[in-house]
Amino acid sequence: KMMRTVGRWFGMTFMAACIGLAGVGCTGNGNTKGQQQLAAGDSACYVLDEQNLLCKIYAEEPEERLRLAVGEWMDELLGGCYPGDATDIRALVDFYGKTLTDTLRHELKELPEGVIVEYEFRMGKVYETDKIVSYSVMRYLNLGGAHPSTAQMGATFRKSDGRRLSW
Repeated sequence: KMMRTVGRWFGMTFMAACIGLAGVGCTGNGNTKGQQQLAAGDSACYVLDEQNLLCKIYAEEPEERLRLAVGEWMDELLGGCYPGDATDIRALVDFYGKTLTDTLRHELKELPEGVIVEYEFRMGKVYETDKIVSYSVMRYLNLGGAHPSTAQMGATFRKSDGRRLSW
């Protein structure tokens, strides 16, 4: 139970810098509505850009047979509290975009005036063979201090059944 709490806290608090994912093609202020169902390789994204708050979440859509495993992994990394279907990457991204935006707005109230809060999460495929596929996640959080918080992690999944091979 403590590890889950720590994982949620980490997922909601410490975030990381950008991977070189190719153009994501997402615009808008805090929503993903109006976009069509994603195909493998497309990206789901949430972008909110306000005066003192920037929140961006990008996720490359995995192929159909990997959606559950990759969606559950993303959920773990972002806090482990997504109530919906983990295969719906767009809904997962939208949920955490809104949840993290609310959290960051609360944090912003505690910070000195003029501080800009930035959060970014990027997930994309970095390696693939006929049997496995590897994804990388970069997270970044800046609460206005001298040193932003960054993290990078990855996971490899077996294509035949979606099993995560790396922990």
